[in-house]
Amino acid sequence: MAKEVEAWVFLDSSSARQLAAKRGVGKIKHMSGRLLWIQVYVARGEVRLAQVSALLNLADIGTKPLAGHRLRALLCGLGMVNGSVANKVGVDEFARLREGKLMAGRVNRLAKAILQSAIFLGLEPMAVAGEKMNQ
Repeated sequence: MAKEVEAWVFLDSSSARQLAAKRGVGKIKHMSGRLLWIQVYVARGEVRLAQVSALLNLADIGTKPLAGHRLRALLCGLGMVNGSVANKVGVDEFARLREGKLMAGRVNRLAKAILQSAIFLGLEPMAVAGEKMNQ
């Protein structure tokens, strides 16, 4: 009995995601045409692309040196269990990593909202106002 399986590629690089989703190399220099196979599969819908935060990218395990807390957090994301006590590895670290990521997103959204409000009210950023005063 054949079952249908969806193939997903999770990327933490927006440029890699854009390259995989488009056709051809465009203005990219020094790229092997053999790497364009992914574009064919994405165009046919056989592979789907998804953006993943660089902080939460499980593929980083084993590919580069990681701090202990980040390694434990990523191992938690994989469902790693400490065999001697049957507890999930890095639960606290994973929660802190996710909370930090969520908090950074909230701060960025708040900063954008403040900037948009200031522009709407006709206010200028401090650097611009300071330059005008020095003229």
